Amino acid sequence: MVAQYEPDLVLVGLGFNDMGWFVSGTQGTLNSMKELIDNARAARPGVGFAVANVPQRSLIDGREDLPATTADYNDLLADAVSSWSSPASPVELVDWAGGYDCGPVDCPAGYDGLHGDAVADASLAEPSARAAA
Repeated sequence: MVAQYEPDLVLVGLGFNDMGWFVSGTQGTLNSMKELIDNARAARPGVGFAVANVPQRSLIDGREDLPATTADYNDLLADAVSSWSSPASPVELVDWAGGYDCGPVDCPAGYDGLHGDAVADASLAEPSARAAA
């Protein structure tokens, strides 16, 4: 897609499904994010990235580990982003988790414990726009 559309910036918001549905753990999800960035750069070396962390969600029975797993991934991602960045292809962290009103106990932003309405979506768009600026 990067080769076909030649974007200047790629906004990436992924990771919850990898961790939430046992596709991968924190390190595997981080490795997948880095692989995505490397593949996009192979197609367009000067592309920039706005990489979002993962918001929390309300508890899922049987997945009491998920809040800690999400927090661990977000910490690893925050640490990794600066090492992935280069002058020609910057990588900025987008703090979706910090502005999305959802957590293990209560999730007013999410109609189903995770996914939000248009107002909640705006809380994700605002930090994305700041990172892209």
